[in-house]
Amino acid sequence: MIKELRVGNYVAYKGKPSLVCALDYDPKLRKENISVVYKWGEPPYKTNGDIQPILLTEKLVLQCGFNQLDDYTNDNDEKEITQDWDDQTVYYITTHANEYTVSGHRIEYLHQLQNAYFCLSGGKELEVNL
Repeated sequence: MIKELRVGNYVAYKGKPSLVCALDYDPKLRKENISVVYKWGEPPYKTNGDIQPILLTEKLVLQCGFNQLDDYTNDNDEKEITQDWDDQTVYYITTHANEYTVSGHRIEYLHQLQNAYFCLSGGKELEVNL
């Protein structure tokens, strides 16, 4: 089960990128129900927890509006995302405004990047173009 999900996060459902459109908790079953859509405006699918995180890649970072500065660094007007030199499947995010780095918090999946960006930008959603 993926933790830290919000409405608007991207996940993979049946192998396709999907948007989380509803989260609710069933106290009788003691489980969270997650509904997704492939595109906003379509009917939702109840996933029964059958979702996977989307692995963050360099291509995906670029699709999120970041520009490549060098082999390990991408940025946009507000944030910088840096690839770990030793483990290139891990990223870290920094804001340009106050140079605050989410240190020690590995960003490996798209929903984690979306959530970190949301928190560090004061509630602004990351635009993802899949």
